[in-house]
Amino acid sequence: MDLAPTEVLTLLTIRSLRDLGDRHAQVPGAVPRQIAVILLDAAIERAAFAACDSKQLSLPERAHLDDALKKLRAAGWKPGRGTEANRERMHRVRNLVQHAGVGVDADELPMWVVTARQTLAALVDFGFDVAIDAVRYSSALHDDTIADAFERAEEALAAGQSQTAMGQTAIAFDAAFRTWDRYVRDAHPGLNRASSFRLDGSDMGNDPRVESVSKLAAISAISVSPGEAMWFERARQDAAVLDEREVQRALAFVFAFSAAVEASPAMIMEDRQRRRDEAARRVRESPAGVASIMAFEIVPRDPADIVVLTLQDVPPSDAFPGWLQELHRQLYEKFHWELNVSASPDGTVTIPLSDDIGTTIELVADALRDAEAALQSAKTKAADHAAAIAHALTEMNAAIAAAVPAGAPEWIALTARQLENGRGIVVELTVDHPTIEAWSAREAVREAAGVNVWGYGAALEVEAGVDDIARVIPAILQRLKELADEATAIHRAREAARDAATQLLIAKGISLKG
Repeated sequence: MDLAPTEVLTLLTIRSLRDLGDRHAQVPGAVPRQIAVILLDAAIERAAFAACDSKQLSLPERAHLDDALKKLRAAGWKPGRGTEANRERMHRVRNLVQHAGVGVDADELPMWVVTARQTLAALVDFGFDVAIDAVRYSSALHDDTIADAFERAEEALAAGQSQTAMGQTAIAFDAAFRTWDRYVRDAHPGLNRASSFRLDGSDMGNDPRVESVSKLAAISAISVSPGEAMWFERARQDAAVLDEREVQRALAFVFAFSAAVEASPAMIMEDRQRRRDEAARRVRESPAGVASIMAFEIVPRDPADIVVLTLQDVPPSDAFPGWLQELHRQLYEKFHWELNVSASPDGTVTIPLSDDIGTTIELVADALRDAEAALQSAKTKAADHAAAIAHALTEMNAAIAAAVPAGAPEWIALTARQLENGRGIVVELTVDHPTIEAWSAREAVREAAGVNVWGYGAALEVEAGVDDIARVIPAILQRLKELADEATAIHRAREAARDAATQLLIAKGISLKG
């Protein structure tokens, strides 16, 4: 299901409430337990109402959580098996915590964490046809540069690399702002020149103060919260000291800004210009084609004329942006901006008309050849890297298969997986046990195997080399079995205590409600 930007924000808010509740549940003390219950129940409530809205189910003006869940059940939603009793009790306790300040039973809280996760997964899957842990900011963005930066930012944030995540968030913002700024300046040409002058009348170039005011005005014209925009501009200067929560705040702002730009006339204008540029290019008919100069046109300009070189055999649309970026780099190496030489998205190169134009043409031709050679070299390196990764995955999976004994629990899955950034391989550990929560599995594995473990969802990433597998895997399996036995024993003891209390109260003549 394609998600609208507002739906992505809603689901990410729900997930943040859930994860924050999880983290508070791990902190010793009465107050963190109370906060955990409030957050988990709030996540369920928000998810229920969001699912009703997505399914277009009407609710009374002052509807409660039970009203929303009743509507969803009537529409076909089914809660997780055996979760409703725990969810209802957690909801009652949440109300008591919030309004009467009562405490939360430390023994019950781990089960409520599991219940909240299962309930939220079921609600989001039913309401939006998506797994809650699969929701990403990038899924609602169409511009490749912006979406890719968001993917890298979210990946870095999940790995605990806040500074890297903030850097990628800034890249996404700058890409979205460039699109919006071009639109604003095209609409108001007077903004294109903001020069200041020395006392002798010489030009000092663009006045940074005027440029800053112009940027702030452009952002404020489309941003939902100009104050948040100013916070972001200040925060990006202190990326090294930002914590995870602040980076998440930055991500949320940049996503809202990027989504607004993509929904604006600016993106329509960009798409229109892109189509014009693509139509003007002389695209190569064979993969073996090499870009070269086909024709020229002298264009009169003030204060100096220019020559527009039309290229032929340029790459097709999917490969053109990378080629153009490499050509820019090669032209810079040849000219170092000493001459006003530039390549354009329509497949042309502009050079100044000068007495030494022959040399300039030769340097442009060299830049075209060098760009092709550099891209071919990069393609070869990428193919070699992919082959090395494939070999490493095969080797790692073989080591995992050899380390997993016969009769290993079916609720534990282990496989080698390449990191999304392509820079390494991890062991993906999936724990699908009703009494084991992801955070407890993560800590148990980290302690038992002595390795780094990342992730908050059902699938965890275990950092281990192929030579460590024979030691790490048995340690992981043994500790998870112990964890499951401990959780099952606690669950059974609590069930027995409930049964005993029920029988005692019935024996005293008190009837069981419902």
